[in-house]
Amino acid sequence: MARLEGNSLCARLIPFQHLYWAFALPLLRLSWLLQTLQFVFSMQSSFYNIYRERALIEQLTVIAHWTLVLTQYYFLPNYQVRLEYFLISQLFAGFLLSHVVTYNHYSTDKFPHNDPILSNYACLQLYTTRNMRPGLVIDWLWGGLNYQIEHHLFPTMPRHNLKKVMPLVKEFCAKNNLPYMVDDYFTGFKLTIKHLQNVADIASEFFQRKLSGG
Repeated sequence: MARLEGNSLCARLIPFQHLYWAFALPLLRLSWLLQTLQFVFSMQSSFYNIYRERALIEQLTVIAHWTLVLTQYYFLPNYQVRLEYFLISQLFAGFLLSHVVTYNHYSTDKFPHNDPILSNYACLQLYTTRNMRPGLVIDWLWGGLNYQIEHHLFPTMPRHNLKKVMPLVKEFCAKNNLPYMVDDYFTGFKLTIKHLQNVADIASEFFQRKLSGG
């Protein structure tokens, strides 16, 4: 909260974040796109050797991807249609991606920076991640990211294999008395809203105290 002091924009926006957050989700796609480009084209100077080794192939594949995307736009009738196609496809993709990510993460408990759980990789993932209950539509719509627990435990595993390891993860949790949180869409959505509202209430109280000189 200390970093928010004096930030009038945050003071106006955060207390109402649970009301508007869903409408801001599409913009995250554009943010993640810029972050991807920034990260990939700085990999050659990374501290990690594995990133430096893979820098060229990552950069070439990103260039190839966007070459194919822009080639599609070339065959569209005019610039207006191209712009509309780009915005609709990217913003809708952004909504889906960021919606499942917020569901997976914001609907769970949060821990302080010095909590012992932070030193246990498996426990940290299991206590801070919630899966969206699998199904034909859910799996197709979110492309496997609804198996976020498995994705966190095995971050390099191809998404089409996450469903296969789900029973193994459940078995591990049962044997070790660990939670395995998986809920339907609406339950997780309500928990996400509740978390955002709790943070909004804390922020609102904080800003009110600052305004009153407390």
